[in-house]
Amino acid sequence: MNNLIIKPAFKILIISSLFLFLFPGCEDDKKDFHLDSETLQQTSWEGTLTEIHGETKIKNSEVSIIFYTSKEGRYDMKRETDVITEPFTYYVDKKMLFIEQKRVLGGYWFLIEKNKERMVLEQGTGGEFIYKATLVLERRY
Repeated sequence: MNNLIIKPAFKILIISSLFLFLFPGCEDDKKDFHLDSETLQQTSWEGTLTEIHGETKIKNSEVSIIFYTSKEGRYDMKRETDVITEPFTYYVDKKMLFIEQKRVLGGYWFLIEKNKERMVLEQGTGGEFIYKATLVLERRY
């Protein structure tokens, strides 16, 4: 009969092991929620850029971005009737991506969401009557 009694420490070990086995991806998502130029290099992304001024939507644009190296990339953007293709240099500081360019995607982008297949970046404060841009990208390669 004593062999059937499971000690409390052993119960905790079994429950902890089952929890880690059943939910292994939770910790990976937390580790992946950051930017670094080493993991961005040689990746390709596409998605949409939504620009808003106050409560009025200004533009939705289709965007494709490739990060060639840990410092250089290129984007293609379709805005209404225009198509823009621009090379750029960039750097990463924790959750901030800075694109060194004066045109549309230039400036600081704050990481809002990220996993291996999706990245959401935001620019501007989004306050009333203030410019805000949201870049939602899905990984292609």
